[in-house]
Amino acid sequence: MRAVLQERRAAQLQASATLDKAMEAEETEIARIRDRLSRQEFEVRLQEFDQKVRQARRDNQIAIQTMQAEFDAARRKLVQALNLILRDILQERGATVLLNAQTVIMARGEVDVTNEAIERFSQIQLEFELPTEPEGDGG
Repeated sequence: MRAVLQERRAAQLQASATLDKAMEAEETEIARIRDRLSRQEFEVRLQEFDQKVRQARRDNQIAIQTMQAEFDAARRKLVQALNLILRDILQERGATVLLNAQTVIMARGEVDVTNEAIERFSQIQLEFELPTEPEGDGG
């Protein structure tokens, strides 16, 4: 999941960079033809460009927030599934506490449920969708 998130973030950054280049090119073009436009025409072009830039930034921010929300939801689903597995193992063994191995100073090997939890977790079928790749326009 982490690899997919990194891949999607990289794709989003690439899409944003491509959009930025297009906006820079348009800004350069507006500056280049400024002397050929009336003041009013220039102001209209400038306002249209400004609105386009603002909308692109909003769209990009929404795409980033949506992607992060989808990954957060997928992560919560994974954690929830793992918690159910750990609860079942706890009940089956008649245990009352589950500790993180990093907080335990010494324990017998048979109390470690890590491999069992991993095995059970690998057998379940979780259905969720990770965010799709961003569109070419930055969002």
